[in-house]
Amino acid sequence: MEKKETKLNELFLIVGTLGVGKTTITLELAKATGKKIIVLDDVVHKAYSDFETITTEGLPQLKGNCVVMMEDFDLTLEALANTQRNACVIVEDAGRYVSSNISMSVKRFIINHRKFNFDVFFMFHYLNEVPPYICKQYSKMLLFKTGDNLVKEQNKWSNWETIKKKAAIVKKHKSFNHFEIITKYD
Repeated sequence: MEKKETKLNELFLIVGTLGVGKTTITLELAKATGKKIIVLDDVVHKAYSDFETITTEGLPQLKGNCVVMMEDFDLTLEALANTQRNACVIVEDAGRYVSSNISMSVKRFIINHRKFNFDVFFMFHYLNEVPPYICKQYSKMLLFKTGDNLVKEQNKWSNWETIKKKAAIVKKHKSFNHFEIITKYD
């Protein structure tokens, strides 16, 4: 009997301040899927030093892991959707590319990521920089230490009380790299 490919097609939020291990954990998760890994960024993080570096124009010929050095985030998402399937897409430092008023290209990419068999990892430094639309769409969040003010309620999160409780656990933990996993429905 032929083994069927597992299709999780998750939308992950990886949230935490600089240096907590977001990239390291995200890369481990992406490698565990067995899919090729496509990193979207405009700098090459040292964790991806063995990945091919390409521009958006190189996506149609892509066969393996790469870092896409982007000039235009929306055009890169469109090219990715038009040329690639079965991949983990990591958006490093997503706050630089995705604002509260997300573009139609970002919205279409989020809506259609399952159709393309993409697992998508949006990495943010703070909870308050995650756009409301993405707050409604994510599957799982890995919450590391952040500098967020957790006293003020963030209504964009349907599970704010759970996030607040998990953030308190993370904040008190001895390890700087500790994180808690939160699902959208927790």
